[in-house]
Amino acid sequence: MGALNRTTVASEDFYTLDEHDILVDPQTGLPQAAWRKDETIKNKVDVFYDFNDASLKQEDFGRRQVWTADASVTRNGPQSAIEMQCRGVRTSLGGQDLMDRLALGFLQRWGYPPPMLRLAVTFRRHPFEILDSVRVTHANIWNPITGRLGLDREQFEVLEVTPSWLTEGKLILLLLWTGAIETSAIPSSSGAFVLAPGIGSTDETDVAVPLAGSATVTTAANTRKLSLGLKHLSYRTWECLFNKETLGDWDGDPKTPDTCAPTGQSYVDRAYTSQVTYKIEYKTSSAPDSPGTGGDPTTGWVTLKASTTRGAVGLFDEKTCFASPQAPALPSEDAWTDSFDALGGSPATYNIKVFFESVAAQADPCSALGGGYCSSPGCSGSLASSAQTDEQAALTVDFVTSIS
Repeated sequence: MGALNRTTVASEDFYTLDEHDILVDPQTGLPQAAWRKDETIKNKVDVFYDFNDASLKQEDFGRRQVWTADASVTRNGPQSAIEMQCRGVRTSLGGQDLMDRLALGFLQRWGYPPPMLRLAVTFRRHPFEILDSVRVTHANIWNPITGRLGLDREQFEVLEVTPSWLTEGKLILLLLWTGAIETSAIPSSSGAFVLAPGIGSTDETDVAVPLAGSATVTTAANTRKLSLGLKHLSYRTWECLFNKETLGDWDGDPKTPDTCAPTGQSYVDRAYTSQVTYKIEYKTSSAPDSPGTGGDPTTGWVTLKASTTRGAVGLFDEKTCFASPQAPALPSEDAWTDSFDALGGSPATYNIKVFFESVAAQADPCSALGGGYCSSPGCSGSLASSAQTDEQAALTVDFVTSIS
């Protein structure tokens, strides 16, 4: 018998999308690709665990802990927390380490969302499924991180697979750029709240702290540890009015070069986050109402937390070059928890004093934008006026949890 004739087919990396799969626009010749921002941002997780622990609570959760991605809160504003009820997690079985790693992984993914890419590809890719990991290579797809053309085996995750029959018979893929997920700092923790009756109690009365002043709250009796919930809403808004110039064929003669001409005025409205500075002092309720010594709260007021900043001064939202004033989006209230596991003179009833020391806010940004901010490239324009339109600077004690 003669040798068996065989055809060898070159192997293919099934999970790589390149110019063989990514369709192009028939008019422009450019790939059918579009970037978008993932608007699902979550920068807090609220976890309940130690369920049905006989030493804490029967048939209920015994501990609760909140983690916050602080840099994400500064950048995107505080978002609603994701609540997780973890019945199988026990502190006695290494649950705290597990929760720390869960919070880090979750907040790194959702607190700093990477770009998403929508692609049109050939229908032969229909076996792709949600959460498949793929790589994208294409010389003519813009890279939003480098600002240049070209993707080279970048790692993505499939979020959506949508057939599009019509006249082309293609697939629309929505891909999450997992290779661009930031390496974030470890999220801050509220510390574990003990939820057992008689062990932990919480006073949720809001107490406003005046700027350049202080406010005092009191713990329950026999307190050994405490958690202090704080929140602040701090921002400043500015409005810049520009005299606009537009490049055009104003003389109606196509043979002469286009020129710049005044075309009215445009408004730029901006919202900026602010940064607050605060500190905390404490004393036992029986100590004198005067400065203490040696860090001992039984002698008077001593430092519980030194001066600390929260948030940062930065641009939050902008409405650019409108014919009339616009309202930019405003930052949400930022809430966090300071926990203290070692209190001098415990157990005791403590007076806690929160000082709202200062606020750092954005100065007039308009002149730095340049007079031609709303004008055509190459035209000058000018800044007509600038005005601060709103400001908020509020610090509040949200709750006091006393743990005996």
